[in-house]
Amino acid sequence: MWLLLVEAGVALFLLVFIVWWTMYQGKQPSHDDMHDEVKAPETLDAPATKALEQTEQPGGLER
Repeated sequence: MWLLLVEAGVALFLLVFIVWWTMYQGKQPSHDDMHDEVKAPETLDAPATKALEQTEQPGGLER
């Protein structure tokens, strides 16, 4: 009986150890990786946007 308890304890220990060992595997994002992301434009007041706003007609498209 005690042999079964020892075997179950060793199996449980191995299971917990394998899960713990593999849980933090993989590349952790570094500080430099966070700055490499593509950023959205800071402003939408580009000259092309202003030119489009000035040429639009208030009633929609006119013929």
